Amino acid sequence: MSGGSSAGNRDFTINIMERLGEVLFHGIAIKPGKPTLMARVGEKFIVGLPGHPLSCAVVYRFIMSELIDRVLGRIKSDNSLILKMGENYHKAKGREEYLPVKIEGGYAYPIYAKSSAISVMAKCDGFIKIERDLEGIMKEQEVIVMR
Repeated sequence: MSGGSSAGNRDFTINIMERLGEVLFHGIAIKPGKPTLMARVGEKFIVGLPGHPLSCAVVYRFIMSELIDRVLGRIKSDNSLILKMGENYHKAKGREEYLPVKIEGGYAYPIYAKSSAISVMAKCDGFIKIERDLEGIMKEQEVIVMR
């Protein structure tokens, strides 16, 4: 379900999934995309993607599409780039982060915006995955930009 999960009190999806079946998890340690939910109803699995556009796109692209490809036995081509970071970027430890970036002059620059801003998708050339135990990326550090 696109937009089927939220972090707020108005998230009715989890209540419905609890009544229909078993909630396997509600919340994952990534940014953006934390309120993702998965439930099992009978023999079917239901995934509630976050409601914010950037969160929904990240969870689908980097988690759901990978899972679907594995189940179907598909192999994706790798169209990632190795670039240098154009500026320092700080993040808090504890959550894996998928940072949207703009590529300019051979460098990757962070796009600063809230996950509710759909305009990020129009400006974004790719994403940098920052591991959960890191506190950020330094200017001139090599990064992998996933497209």
